Amino acid sequence: MMRLRIYVDGTVCFDVLGNDIKDAGALAIAEALTINLNIVDLDLSSNGFGSQGGVALAEAFKTATKLETVDIYGNEIGDVGAKAIAEALAMNQNIKNLNLGKNKISNEGILALLTVLQSRGKIYSLDIGGNSITPELKADIRVIDTKGVIRL
Repeated sequence: MMRLRIYVDGTVCFDVLGNDIKDAGALAIAEALTINLNIVDLDLSSNGFGSQGGVALAEAFKTATKLETVDIYGNEIGDVGAKAIAEALAMNQNIKNLNLGKNKISNEGILALLTVLQSRGKIYSLDIGGNSITPELKADIRVIDTKGVIRL
């Protein structure tokens, strides 16, 4: 089931949770994001897309300047997708809530994300739980996450 909520101010919340859209669907949504710049909340969790979909979405995130919340929990974007999203986060300072849990991301992708997040504006929440992060990196994250915004 897909849900689209349009508010009086014109902002849009788009929920495509659990529709098994795969990479082809993620590519189509990425294209739609470049057209509808009023989307503020995007939920694409549990849709079976991989790095190709993750990279396409990341490219769209660069110009989706009203986008504040992105949930792509339970897909398979891996390190390639995580690095692409990190690059997008460097360009789009408005994304404040990001759920990348259970996406087959290793230390390499997590470090790319953390590097960008340390140098940019505010982030309210980052969920990276259920990925392939070593215990050593998790310990380091706990030390640097003084505000408790990162969920491991």
